[in-house]
Amino acid sequence: MISGDFYQDELWQGFYSASISAFYARKLDYFDMALHAHSQVEIMYVARGRAHLYVDERQSAVDNSHEQISAYILKRNDLIFLNGGVRHRLQISDDCRIYNVEFAFRKNDSQRQDSLQGLVQSSQELRKFLDIKRSHIVIQDAAGRIENLFGFLMNELSPYKNGSVEIGAGINSDIIDNILKIIILLVARSGSRDKSDAGEIYVRRALAMIDRLYDTDIDIGQISSELGISQAYLHRLSKSYLDTTLHTYMNRLRIEKAIKYLENTDMPIVDIAFSCGFNNRQSFYKAFYKYQGCSARDYRTDFLARKDRLIGGHDME
Repeated sequence: MISGDFYQDELWQGFYSASISAFYARKLDYFDMALHAHSQVEIMYVARGRAHLYVDERQSAVDNSHEQISAYILKRNDLIFLNGGVRHRLQISDDCRIYNVEFAFRKNDSQRQDSLQGLVQSSQELRKFLDIKRSHIVIQDAAGRIENLFGFLMNELSPYKNGSVEIGAGINSDIIDNILKIIILLVARSGSRDKSDAGEIYVRRALAMIDRLYDTDIDIGQISSELGISQAYLHRLSKSYLDTTLHTYMNRLRIEKAIKYLENTDMPIVDIAFSCGFNNRQSFYKAFYKYQGCSARDYRTDFLARKDRLIGGHDME
């Protein structure tokens, strides 16, 4: 196994595959990991809640330069890619669910067509990402595509005990390899863009407004007016940078908040709808069914039934 720099020319010019060496899917209420680094490349995805992550690129611990310390608040559907050897620290102070994989690289026994060499030959965005050589990058997965891939990945990884394997071996599975390669390509798609692009600045400002004002009657037209650009232009930007629309992102966020109310309160459903920013019951019912595949009432009923069964099973032990 070869660990370390994601951008080693040897990996992308020879017959190598990425191989997962550690992974986890965890729900954390509190967590404070000391500053550390490891030789494997790491991808961390926030599926729920928030996490504070600090990236320290100083050359030594006695270096007093603060310009090389970056701090991020990772929210739902945020992902961070960390190259091997990059020091970082994770802090969580509230309910948060995280997916995490670490991977190194293995040399294939034969000249397989599905090697990393073939991957880079087929993707201009990956080639550009390799040229830029980012030590780390934060990505907003507003459409939830990478989240779905992590769900599939964790399901495939579940037979492996303790979330880790010997570094010398790695996990060898065609399905796992293919899912990981798709995730790498999606990271490269975002990472190959110019981060000083004014278009991305508009999109990130729009996302911040939605995160702050989702429970009001804010709409995309008001957001575009606040940003000083047309609604049509903002729509094109969101499709380009997020692979989805801001309207879809806002509805997904509102439904996520509604689910918390359904699971943790006895608030009437119509009140939940208005508390999450929907201005009428019909739009809430339609959005909830679209993203959950059932009505809000059925969701609450099923959740309470599952909860009662779990409590009942515990009491019988």
